[in-house]
Amino acid sequence: MQSPAITPVSPRRTIAKMQKMRLLTVSLGAMALVSAALAQFDGPAPLAWRWVQPTSVAPGGSPLVNNDLIYQSVGGRIFCIEKKTGNLKWRFPQLDPIAGTFRTSPILAGGTILAAGDNKIVYAIDPVTGQSKWSANLPEGILGSPVLVGAYLVVALSTNELYALNVTDGTPVWPDSAPTFKVFEGLQGTITASGPDVLYFNGHNQMIALNIVSRKIDWHQEFSQLPPNPGAFVTTDAIYVNSGPYLISLNPISGVARWQANTEVQLAFTPIASASKIVVVSQDGKAFVFDAASRKAINKAPIDLGSLPMTAPTLLGDKFVIPTANGAINLIDPTKTGPLWEYIVRPLADSVVSSGTRTNGPGGRGGGFGGGQAGGGLGGGQQKPEKISEIQAAAPAVLDGQTLLVPARDGSLLAFDKDLGVDLTPPEVKMQFPNSGDQVSGQAPLVLQFKVTDDNSGLRNDSVKITINGQPVDFIPNKDGTILVRFSRTGGPSGRNKPLSDGRKDIVVTASDWMGNEIKKAFSLAIDNSLPPIVIPGQEKPNNGLNGAGGPGKGGGPGTGSDGG
Repeated sequence: MQSPAITPVSPRRTIAKMQKMRLLTVSLGAMALVSAALAQFDGPAPLAWRWVQPTSVAPGGSPLVNNDLIYQSVGGRIFCIEKKTGNLKWRFPQLDPIAGTFRTSPILAGGTILAAGDNKIVYAIDPVTGQSKWSANLPEGILGSPVLVGAYLVVALSTNELYALNVTDGTPVWPDSAPTFKVFEGLQGTITASGPDVLYFNGHNQMIALNIVSRKIDWHQEFSQLPPNPGAFVTTDAIYVNSGPYLISLNPISGVARWQANTEVQLAFTPIASASKIVVVSQDGKAFVFDAASRKAINKAPIDLGSLPMTAPTLLGDKFVIPTANGAINLIDPTKTGPLWEYIVRPLADSVVSSGTRTNGPGGRGGGFGGGQAGGGLGGGQQKPEKISEIQAAAPAVLDGQTLLVPARDGSLLAFDKDLGVDLTPPEVKMQFPNSGDQVSGQAPLVLQFKVTDDNSGLRNDSVKITINGQPVDFIPNKDGTILVRFSRTGGPSGRNKPLSDGRKDIVVTASDWMGNEIKKAFSLAIDNSLPPIVIPGQEKPNNGLNGAGGPGKGGGPGTGSDGG
């Protein structure tokens, strides 16, 4: 039997403090709910634009949106981008970047953009012009993301201290005799604002609510365990925290636990909640959705994301979107089976992209950051180094109106919108091996390789079908968009893919994108079995037809590998 995830503590607040905090919390929460009510993203949408700032350091924060302007931190600059067009409006600094990196999201406070660099400086920027308002030196380097607590910016320092600045001029909040608040037990995870308090986690598995003005602890709560990078999510009437396999709801006024739900798996990232839903994800790629009122799971079984989560999810009303390690942006309805939409972020072109460049619609191929789900291998012989086939998200997605913004690890920002984007073109289908029209042997270990991609609204994997002379064949979809059709003497588990007989073979590949655009691309081969068998270039030897089966692609065809010749 598992031990409780929390240790009850007694509240330490006076009634006056409780009422004051409740009014402030409800006010802030009401504004958040109004904003959420105006946001609409309920299904697949085309890529409206993709802006990119090449960087060697993946962005660490989500974009900030205000008045149709997007503020994104990449490398040593803050960029202001027009939401409708993806055009660059300004960058800060205008000339040389800072001697460091902006690793967290910019913050809007009182008509000023605040951004903390890892060079121990906080910058205040005019959101319209991009000009500097003021800058303030920090006593030490920052740890995690700063938070706005009322009129103060609170920063966690690498020396296990908290430091507060006035957002109007950057002056310290606390006196020179004691300019920081020392956390002797050590800081861990991220800090969060809750009314007049900043919430932080210490090395004793405790969450502390520290009043910024008085520098007194209003309450604390102890947990039996915490994730490696704990965080809290604050709503109008609850604080949500992960503790091992438990989702825990706390009273934001007293810190007293209200309830907890055991998912029986280790949870990752911070819970995300709205007035009606709470979403948590596990380290092994499962999602759980709870009804905030009944506290019961909405989905009967955990939702399999098909890959490991890269960031915390983003709630979109009754649905949520979450990026995964296979480069996919997944839109999930907890009452449905399978994603409502899946878009794979592909690398841009290999050539160097100039600063502030954007691409309307699809991006090209090229460098970036790898990782993700395994796909089908060719098996046998030495393999060439794997090319990067997908770009993972760098931070949680942000929804503004009906525009979904996703920051990627290559320094690009993708905007999906049904009105701003137009997708009238079907997926692109290429036959990569052999060439269409070639005369080849139909004997094992013959493998046909196709490339099927769609960078506008994304390829709908379950739409892909391949026929030879009108008969369906089994295939293996890979994460890089390639599709392999293997042949063996037995035809594999389904018996479909037996060696091809002599004569002309008409091959048709059918595929659709998420906006319903369909393509049926025809290819042909002339089969002559008097010719020697062929293999895909890169395989040193045919391996006697024992091609590796590989892993079936998510949502694709049967994924059946050949069982040898």
